[in-house]
Amino acid sequence: MTDQDQTKDDDDTPLEYLAMLPIDFSMNPPEDVNVESVCIALSTHPDVFVRGNAMIGFGHLARVTGKLNKVKVEPILEAALHDKETSVCGKADDAMDDIENCLGWKFNRAELPPLA
Repeated sequence: MTDQDQTKDDDDTPLEYLAMLPIDFSMNPPEDVNVESVCIALSTHPDVFVRGNAMIGFGHLARVTGKLNKVKVEPILEAALHDKETSVCGKADDAMDDIENCLGWKFNRAELPPLA
């Protein structure tokens, strides 16, 4: 199974599965799956829960594996701070905290919008 197969969004893939995929994979990364790529692919999903959980996945990966591709992940998290859904903004902010603590990155954080 490829990363593309795992993130394919069609009538055969339940939304609940896609929403939990980045969390499940990032907490216990399978050896044959590029979990970071799965989270990247799901970070732009139209569903708010899928996008938010992709952000959480980045934080889990930082803690569990101790590595992330900064060039790919940093701009995704920074962009997510401006997501139309405040829950995604908050999850990106939480992931940034984890990544700063575990990997020593420093993010260019913008003011988060107020929670509705």
